[in-house]
Amino acid sequence: MPRYLHWHLLSCLALAGCDGAAPKGQVIAVVNGEEITVSELNYEARVRNLRIEDDPALRSALVRELVDRRLLVGQGSASGVDRTPEFILAERRLRDILLAQQLIGQAGDQRPASAADVRAFVAGNPRIFSKRVAADVTVIRLPAVDAALRSRIGAASSRTEVASILAGARIAARPTRETWDSADPTNPLAAGKVAPVLDRPFLFERDGGLFAGTIDRLSATPVPAEQQEPLARALINREASANRMNALLADARESATIHLQPGF
Repeated sequence: MPRYLHWHLLSCLALAGCDGAAPKGQVIAVVNGEEITVSELNYEARVRNLRIEDDPALRSALVRELVDRRLLVGQGSASGVDRTPEFILAERRLRDILLAQQLIGQAGDQRPASAADVRAFVAGNPRIFSKRVAADVTVIRLPAVDAALRSRIGAASSRTEVASILAGARIAARPTRETWDSADPTNPLAAGKVAPVLDRPFLFERDGGLFAGTIDRLSATPVPAEQQEPLARALINREASANRMNALLADARESATIHLQPGF
């Protein structure tokens, strides 16, 4: 067998089937009539943070994965998986998320943050960077209490005093332990609503309920200097994306027609 035919045969076998002329140009493979293009290969490498330009073995392995994926997609379609309610709902959800992400990414000014922007962000958010702390917290969910009892709990000077007040009001205390990070915006410590002070009782609201808590342990966890700039840029980008999303939603709501079923 001529050598070029030998290599052509091996190429066909590697791509799980060969029908007709070998792919050329921007088409790198054809699987059961479905084309795989250079653009698809490059996109796959980019989203997976792979550098395939100077690595033929990695490039070939990635092509093999794309071919295998097309084969599985074909099997799924042939077996009717793409017509099941679960698939249709999942496909719509993924499409909605992708469209929203692409829209947010394209909207607004994409200018990267300057060095001055980054320095200002770091200086303005010490709880995230230089004064970042981790806290072990004891939390008690309170039932509905009147203003007087709430005031007494808020004025208590220790967890022991809070327990005594609750016992006097015949409220069973069921404490739970949590760990808070001052860089995490989901807790009162990060928002500055709770001071990083040991054993000082505080009240906060969460998920529609009232909670009492105390900090039992504090440890300083500042972000190392060499990590501050990349973290700041990531947070600035996240905040910019959130702002773009809110602006887009505000515009969309002005012209939208929305009908909700009662109860929803």
